[in-house]
Amino acid sequence: MSVYLPLDLLQLAHRPLLDDLEQELPLIVVYRTANGSFRHYPIRRRKVGTSSYYYVDYGDPKAQAHASLDHLVRYYQINAQRHPENGEYADQFPWWEVHL
Repeated sequence: MSVYLPLDLLQLAHRPLLDDLEQELPLIVVYRTANGSFRHYPIRRRKVGTSSYYYVDYGDPKAQAHASLDHLVRYYQINAQRHPENGEYADQFPWWEVHL
């Protein structure tokens, strides 16, 4: 399940280019890895009972889930994983482990 942020289109001026906008847009993390490449990862929501948990979908089915978007951001501000072959750098998302 994707996470979507609502847009209040009534606040936007009537312009032809804006007429085709959706009421919701997906939330995407654009991440620059330690080696300089860019990755685009969607933020997804997982429902467990009546609770919702958010995670970054970078290809790991066991990705850490968080009770709020705030917790998700704080987690990735603090945590990183070292590259197993090149321990000189670490990344928040272990892209080297994911085979897409």
